[in-house]
Amino acid sequence: MQLKSKVHSIQYPGGYGILCNREYPTFLQVDNIDKNLICKLGKKTITAIAKKYNLTL
Repeated sequence: MQLKSKVHSIQYPGGYGILCNREYPTFLQVDNIDKNLICKLGKKTITAIAKKYNLTL
């Protein structure tokens, strides 16, 4: 799994960003930890991501 190429991130001061989908106008506000986690999708296994961030599946 990975983000579509049309999704991009806009960083704001204060430690958060907005993920924007240009194909279907949608926006998601995320903090830096969540953004880092989302960016790892498709690059690492879900199990490895969950272990690194101490998440349960």
